[in-house]
This record gives sequence, C-alpha cells and structure tokens, in this order.
Amino acid sequence: MGVAELKAKARDSFKRKNYDHAVEIYLEAFQYALDDLDLIEGFHQAASKAREGKGKGMFGGLGRAALGATRDPEKRLVACLRHLAKHPEDKGGWMEFGSSGEDAKQLNAAMYGFKVAARLDPEDNQAWKRLGSALYRQGKIKEASEAYGEAVRIDPKDQEAIKMRKNLAAEGALKMSGYETAKSSRDLIKNKEAAGQSERDIRLQLTDQDATDEVARLRADIVKNPATAARTLIRLSDVLLQKGDLPAAMVELDLAVKADPSNYDLATKLGDLKLSVIQQAFEKAKAAFTASGETDDTALRAARARLLDSRLVEYGRRVREHPTDLAERYKLGATLLMAGKTNEAVGEFQKTVQDPRRKVDSLLRLGECFEKMNMLDLAAKKVQEAAESFPNMATDRAKEITYRLGELHERRGAKDDAKREYMKIYEVDIGYLDVAERLQKLA
Repeated sequence: MGVAELKAKARDSFKRKNYDHAVEIYLEAFQYALDDLDLIEGFHQAASKAREGKGKGMFGGLGRAALGATRDPEKRLVACLRHLAKHPEDKGGWMEFGSSGEDAKQLNAAMYGFKVAARLDPEDNQAWKRLGSALYRQGKIKEASEAYGEAVRIDPKDQEAIKMRKNLAAEGALKMSGYETAKSSRDLIKNKEAAGQSERDIRLQLTDQDATDEVARLRADIVKNPATAARTLIRLSDVLLQKGDLPAAMVELDLAVKADPSNYDLATKLGDLKLSVIQQAFEKAKAAFTASGETDDTALRAARARLLDSRLVEYGRRVREHPTDLAERYKLGATLLMAGKTNEAVGEFQKTVQDPRRKVDSLLRLGECFEKMNMLDLAAKKVQEAAESFPNMATDRAKEITYRLGELHERRGAKDDAKREYMKIYEVDIGYLDVAERLQKLA
C-alpha cells in the first residue's frame, strides 16, 4: 500500500473517530514520506484527539532522552513522531522533531516541528528563531520575518533576531522589486509598488506619517481586492493599533473574523483586544475608588464582575474549541478561582498540572482551591508537591513556596511540620519576611 492510500485510510479512521488507529497508520506512512506536510499535520491532529480525555501522558521508559539515541537524523525523525504520538503537547519533543528535520534536510518537517513548539510556548524566544530559520530555508521570507519579529518581541535585545529580521526585510523588498528576475527597466517599474508594499508589511514599526499613509492604502486595497480582504483587514488592524486607535483596530479585526470565521488565532487576537478594553475600564474604576477615599465600592465591584464574566466567556470558548490547549485552560481555571467557582477551577488545574511549564503554578492554585474549601491537609499536600521542584532555597520562588507550606502547616495545627519548613528558609535567609518571629513563636 502506497503513501497516498495510507493517508486516505488514516483520514477515514479519523472521520470515524478511531483516532488511535489513525495515528498508527500515519506513523506507518511517515516512514516512507518524511517531509509530507499533509501527513504530519494529519498525524498531529489525530494524536491530539487521541489524547483528549486521557490526561497528559508522563515520560515513561526511555522517554524523550531516547530520541537522540541514534545519529541517523531520519531514524530520529521517526522516533520523535512515535514519542509525540503519546505526547502531542510536548514542546521539547516538537523541538527535537524540528532539529531532526533540519539534520535530515526535511524542511517541511523542520518547519512544522518548530511551528508547533512556538505555538505551545509563545514566549519561547528560541522556538521562534528556529522557526524563522526553517522558513527562510524554504524561501518564505515574509513568514520568516514574522517569526523573527516574535523573537524580538520576547527579547528586544536579541541581536541575532534583530539582525535577521532586518536582513529579511531587505531581501523581501529586493525580491518584490524584481531586480533578480527583471529583464528590462519596465519590469522594475512595474514591481516598484509591490516592493514598497512588501517593505511596509514586513517593517515592525512605522512612523506616524507612514502609518497614516498605510491605513489609507490598506482601506483602498480592501475595496479593490475583496478576495484578500481578511488578510488586509488584519494588517489594517495592526497598523491602527500602532497608531493607538484601539476601537478602530477592533472594528477591523472583527470584520476579519467574520471574513474568516474558522481562524482560531484571529478570534483569539480579537478576544484579547476586547478583554484589554474591559481590563482598562476596571483599572480606571479601581483608581477612581482609591482616589475618592469613599467606602462605597459598588462601581468597582461591578467593573470587576464584568471583567471576570468576560474572561469566563472568552477563555471558555477557547477551551471548548481547543480542549488540549493547557495554557488557555490555566487562564480559565485562574478566572474561575477569582470568580469563586472553586470546584470548577479544581477541574481545570487538575488538567493543567500535567503541563511541565505550568506544573508548579497549577499545584499552588490547587492548594489555594483546597484551602478555600477548608481541606487543609489536601492543600498542604499540593503545595508540598510544588515545593519538591525546588531542592534548595537558592531562589526567592523557592522561599516563597516553602513559606506558604509553613503557613498551611500552621493552619492545620502541624507545628513540627511548620517549623521544619520555616527552618529551611531561616538557615539561608534569616531576614526573610517574619520567618524568625514565626520560629520563635512555634518554639
């Protein structure tokens, strides 16, 4: 059976919701087509569906460490995909998949691996840079520039990312100008406008006048080219944001969502903008209440309730549409806890605790939930699990969690346990908060 037949069979299994079988077929097909992007995307979708409801599998046996056991990059690619079949949300596994793809000169595989890793952890500067490099190798100049732009956003001092982005902007403008392929001066003049547009699209910051001119150009382009209106509306929204016109930016982005309703990332961006407006209103109400010196906090409580309700709606939508996105689940859990919906919050944090990047915070949140439910033994157990991630008191974070654990032990009447935790801090930092006083009181 050829690759095309295997892919068709896998898609059929996916439609019948036999996700585990679909994953097996995709794995078989992948060994014969290591750079088939459609195959890799199908595998990822099936693996994610197969893991839904099962929790996040822990690294058993050889785990991720075994991925680098062979020097053959093609064999590593296959090994990575087998690992990701059980751990589709493992960012490190996707990074290794991307690296193996680069080594094996399978550029689609490399690009996809780094792209998923960047999606799983949008604040990972390295993932975005590796994605930018992979896209550049494929000749996708604009996409590569955007990836490096994300790396610069995360670390504005990253000189490598800054340099690459500038180089890509210049190269993109050069290609659009037609200098590489022009046969006459007429060709160059014909492509001059396209070059200017490419340069503006790639540029990270515009001057005020450039931004004003760009808004006018984009509005005219939407009327002239309705088929590409969604993409142009996104660009228009970005420029309006840079100009500081948030309401207008939201209007254009809302139109873009309506033009492309299946675009989850676009809907999420619009949701973030709407939440930012409500957050600003809450901050304004909070500042007004503080400045007034009055005791009537009705307006402040109303602003807070509106903010929480809006977050619950937005984060709830994201979790329904992408139930395996643990970052959004964590946001939902935190909002549920703030809204006093403790039992529902526990359900979310019990899922997000499987994410290595959010394990400690999720355990602490669980501890907070159980404390509110007056289940102090269980609260202390969760904070203890969080503390185990810090073998010594070398950081403020370690001291903070240990101090929190000591407080819980005090509340539950376990004085010896509380003394033990406070002593860990006292041994390295005698002046930390009131730990000396607490030890004296417990003694």
